[in-house]
Formats: sequence, structure tokens, C-alpha cells
Amino acid sequence: AKTIHSDDIDVDTFFTCPSCVENKLIADWLGDVHGKKILELGCGAGEASVFLAKRGGDVPATDISGEMLKVADELARNNGVTIATSKCLSHALSFPDASFDVVYCANLLHQSEKILNFMLVVFH
Repeated sequence: AKTIHSDDIDVDTFFTCPSCVENKLIADWLGDVHGKKILELGCGAGEASVFLAKRGGDVPATDISGEMLKVADELARNNGVTIATSKCLSHALSFPDASFDVVYCANLLHQSEKILNFMLVVFH
């Protein structure tokens, strides 16, 4: 987190550039997110959370790293949106069941030592 500068992050390019095919596919698949509640697990620097918030999503963003959440908050401010950040483990969430329209997590599964618990929590 200490080497990441939120001013250097272009969240729109993160989802639309030709070398980010998977992100473009995800954005297309999600469609119009305006008014949807979208939980991001393992948000890191917050690129996806901010991208989705800029398109009208209500985006709580979680990460295990408080320092990364600070970067995500700063990135949101730089882009004129608000995301609700929360430090937590992806397999130990405190949100009530059925709280979200979409649960977004990319680049997270390799971080979890408790994959089964994670999947059970997310799909509950």
C-alpha cells in the first residue's frame, strides 16, 4: 500500500483497456449497476469498487489490509464517489444474508486459506 499512489490509478482504463479483457467482460456481464448494492471482497486499491460506484453502484468494499482500504478511500475521493470500506476477512463477514445484489471478488481466491468457508459465506 505504501508504494501505491491513487493519483496514478485510472479506474476507467482498468476496466476498458484492450489488455484488460477480463474486466471488460465482467463490466459487460454486470450491465447497468445503477442502484445495485455490490459488495467487493478483497478490494485492494479499490479500482473495481470505484469503477462500479462511478456507474451508480452502492459499493461496500472490504479488505484484510487497513492500509489498502486507505488507498481505496483516497481513490474514491479522487474520483468523486464514496465507497464504504470495511476491514474484515472474506470468510468471516458480518453482513446479513441477502444484503447484496452482486458480490464481486477478483484476485482474491489465491489469498484465502479457507476457500470452502469463503465460498459457503459468499453463496449463503
